[in-house]
Amino acid sequence: MNSTATAPAPHAGATGAAPVPAPQSRTNRLRALARRPFVTAGLLAVVAVAIAFARPDFELISFSKAVVYAVAILGLSVVVGFSGQLSLAQGAFVGLGAYTGAILVADYNWPILATIPVAAVLGFLAGCLLGLPALRVKGHYLATMTLGLAIVFPMIIKRYSDFTGGANGKLARVDLAAPEWLALTNTQFRFLVICAIAGLCFLFVSNIARSRVGRAMALIRSNESAALSNGIAVRKQRVLAFGYAGLLGAVAGPLLIMVLEVAGPDDYALLFTILLTTGLIVGGVNSLWGALIGGGVIAFLPSFTADVVGGPQANILYAIVLIAMVFLLPGGLASLPAAVPGWIARYRERGSARTSRTAAQASDTSTSPTPTTQE
Repeated sequence: MNSTATAPAPHAGATGAAPVPAPQSRTNRLRALARRPFVTAGLLAVVAVAIAFARPDFELISFSKAVVYAVAILGLSVVVGFSGQLSLAQGAFVGLGAYTGAILVADYNWPILATIPVAAVLGFLAGCLLGLPALRVKGHYLATMTLGLAIVFPMIIKRYSDFTGGANGKLARVDLAAPEWLALTNTQFRFLVICAIAGLCFLFVSNIARSRVGRAMALIRSNESAALSNGIAVRKQRVLAFGYAGLLGAVAGPLLIMVLEVAGPDDYALLFTILLTTGLIVGGVNSLWGALIGGGVIAFLPSFTADVVGGPQANILYAIVLIAMVFLLPGGLASLPAAVPGWIARYRERGSARTSRTAAQASDTSTSPTPTTQE
């Protein structure tokens, strides 16, 4: 005889009975699954492989640029979205990494992949140096200071033309071919390599966001006094935010060389920084998905508007679309899944209010006495 007795199920109305959890909806299950970084990385890997085989090589170049831009915007998201500081120097960090990769490949015959760690270290150090003045200035003063670096960087490149190629740029022939045992073209292989490195960057930032460093940056952004009272080293976290932004921007540099095989000073001027900032705002400031979406927007939207209208009107349409995105979704396109239920709820409320007003007017009309005329 079995000695373990099965406990009877508690009655629904019994006092102290544990509540039965409500069944989780399919939407909530998908959201919970998307919060797992490795599951999301696996899904994105499948999408990347599908794009590599489904699109021709000339389109894969645009997709590769979109992924590179996403890595650069990801670094900008760390300093702006995580720590709440303003920076307009991300284009200079990307240029630093690009010229590091181009010089090591062209002058010293380095493999392009071997230049990425060197660029990352240089970018991290440059970001930390830029973050030191952030200990004393904030807001638009800090933005103006970082804007100076974005303006000066192309001038420095042109000044040392013997080393950087000057205004003509630095040509770097990348020797990164697909292995023979893979049925891939060189463009497909490079696109997948770029996606793999970008995936590591996104996992890196995702881990930072969930770590003590990320929580400290979030507290500093929301309430600096509370962060100080909790013993958080505010100065250190600010410098680290710029360091991470410089690291990710510099990693994007060699990846861009892998696509373009040339680095020019005007490619990383102030306009490029504005482009990355636009992608950050349109995609979503404090979101990993926002960086990925923003990279796609700044890579594909200009060509899309040019195909729609063409000529100078394409720039006007491009500006209108950007303004509409920011106006309708202040939190960026990454906030669209959260904004749609609110839009639907407001639409239903307006519909029910309109129906109530119509019913009330009809009731008043039916109950009002009919005027009689006296003869």
